[in-house]
Amino acid sequence: MLLPSDTLTSDWQAGNLQKWSNTDLLQLAGRDTQGNPYHVQLAPLEAKALHVVGVLVRTFNAAGHMLYFGDRGPKADFYLQAYLLACSAIELLARCKGGHEDLTVRSNDALREGLRIIGLERVGTGVEEYDLDKLVALRNLASHGQGIASSRGRSIDVVLHVELLNGFPERLAGAFDDYYLDLFGSPDPETRKNLARAGVEPVLYSSMSGQVFISAIKDAYNQICLPHRRPSEVLEHTDWQVYDPGRGGEW
Repeated sequence: MLLPSDTLTSDWQAGNLQKWSNTDLLQLAGRDTQGNPYHVQLAPLEAKALHVVGVLVRTFNAAGHMLYFGDRGPKADFYLQAYLLACSAIELLARCKGGHEDLTVRSNDALREGLRIIGLERVGTGVEEYDLDKLVALRNLASHGQGIASSRGRSIDVVLHVELLNGFPERLAGAFDDYYLDLFGSPDPETRKNLARAGVEPVLYSSMSGQVFISAIKDAYNQICLPHRRPSEVLEHTDWQVYDPGRGGEW
């Protein structure tokens, strides 16, 4: 059993968790770190928790991968897009921790909440200080095809400095670890209650696409739960500092 038993004997499996009761979603089969075969039957909340953890890690790794240029270090070519992915992970974390059941919760509001949770509500770069309005405006700029930087219905004059993301990996890694430990190890059930009602749904891919819709769940189980690791230990490309004069070369 992955989650403490309080999550499996209550009525928390009603509502949103009904979407996670698909048979394919709840069964995992594979081999452990020693090569031994295993078969795990998950409760709906366990599947949902593993999905969220897996998506957080995948989104982080995708952002880092966009900035990664091998021995030359990170570059700013896809900096705005990497920032968009980072904000997607932050918003997901906020929706799950806050138990936002209402799918109409504004994306901007969820992002603001997430930035506060991980301590990024104000980010200094040495050139410019970003408050919540500027951070949200930059996310909106990235997600709307670089159309307009706006927050609270008004245009924001904001400049994207390449130092902005320097501190994001450390903050995100710590937030992922804290959330994982709250879900799977804390005696306080509040975090699990919030996840149970949070409006987060599984994505079902067509079998013709060749994709496996439980892959994020499998990743979280195989890479984190089974070997007893923290999410931060499986994150890749954690250096997002795209301009470091000490490296030399161009960015």
